[in-house]
Amino acid sequence: MHGHPDGWIEIAYARPGEPLNKSRIFPAHDLKEIIDFVTKVNAAGFNVYIGAALRQGNRPLSGRANKSHFAAARYAWIEYDAAGDHERVVAICKAQRIEPALMVVTGNTPYKRCHLYFQLADAISNSDELKITNAALKELFGSDHVDDPARVLRVGGTVNYASPAKVARGYVTEVTTVHANRRPGIYSVEALCALRPRRTELDYFLAYGEAHLPKRGRNADELLALLDASREPHQWWNSIRSATASMVGKGWPEQAVMFACAPYAAGGIYDKDVQKLYDDAVAKFGKKLEVQS
Repeated sequence: MHGHPDGWIEIAYARPGEPLNKSRIFPAHDLKEIIDFVTKVNAAGFNVYIGAALRQGNRPLSGRANKSHFAAARYAWIEYDAAGDHERVVAICKAQRIEPALMVVTGNTPYKRCHLYFQLADAISNSDELKITNAALKELFGSDHVDDPARVLRVGGTVNYASPAKVARGYVTEVTTVHANRRPGIYSVEALCALRPRRTELDYFLAYGEAHLPKRGRNADELLALLDASREPHQWWNSIRSATASMVGKGWPEQAVMFACAPYAAGGIYDKDVQKLYDDAVAKFGKKLEVQS
């Protein structure tokens, strides 16, 4: 707030299943007024969200804030809400030795769903820089598309009311929780962006497949599109299964398949799910090959 004395906080709210198109604007230094409003609308049955970044400028006359209202952010963030996401994200955090500062658990039924906030060494005041940083984390974790600077995320500690559509899928109404890390990691933008998965191995094996193996099925660009699609929410299994089946069908050796899928799998080249998909594809489409020295 020192560099943004006129900054403001956006609180968005909506009833379960309705469009999130209503918001109220508050001075960032008046926390009591914000808390009173959040408590009131949440008790009235609205789901409540907060701008993850500080806002500034002319306040919208109606509706929601947008990218032009971005002022600064102290954290980069991710969100995930699919089955198996939490276990994968925890494994990646351990492998990369990174610690989020805050975790907002938005639900535990039918599976754990969270927002993670990673503390920045210096606040970001450029919206494009924030988007790039958030996008790097999204690619690392295979998490949801919440990298835009104007994003609102659920207010921790409020009731998460499940919509009828979600109730039909096993969701329940539950209280969200906030977990603060006593020893959070503090990261530069450069350090977080450096976590973006590299494609060196993937590019090598795509070229290997095109140059040395039978040319049938999907080409390299189509395979890469399938692998990229695995980062979309709820699409990992189907996309990796299709990519793996295509590689096996083209005659790729096991090592090539595992290295190609490694940037998209929590377990890297030893991911058990990818290994099972590979084994299933071999059983169905062809014999197992090894890379020739």
